[in-house]
Amino acid sequence: MSDDKDSKNDLIIDGSSKIIKVNDSISIVISKNVWKNQDRLDIRTYLKTENYSGPTKKGVNIPIEKIDEIISALKEIKDQN
Repeated sequence: MSDDKDSKNDLIIDGSSKIIKVNDSISIVISKNVWKNQDRLDIRTYLKTENYSGPTKKGVNIPIEKIDEIISALKEIKDQN
């Protein structure tokens, strides 16, 4: 996979990443990566300001096999409203 530059956020991402823009300075980036030979799902807040552009400590990194469970939980939460 080649890296692409997201012109909206000036982030370098690969083809498997998805960006959800929250406002002009905050985005949520969902990406697949590998850590200790294990496929992981990373959901992280990215910041774009005059002083800093990039990932923050705010986020989670979970085993990829938990995706279906997370999607199910998110749907349940959505349906509660």
